[in-house]
Amino acid sequence: MMSYGIFRFIIEFFRQAQTDTLFHLSHMWATLSLIIGISIYVELNIKGKKYKNERKKIKK
Repeated sequence: MMSYGIFRFIIEFFRQAQTDTLFHLSHMWATLSLIIGISIYVELNIKGKKYKNERKKIKK
């Protein structure tokens, strides 16, 4: 998700826009997918660290 968001955000600069502004609606969707990807990554890292700590306690 993070890679897609970054890639899509960059690609949207090269697409033909129907607005006169630098950013358009597709940039918003790319940013949203980047935020979702980051939140998934953070959540998995937190759960992974908790799992590793529990396994260490069990081994002792």
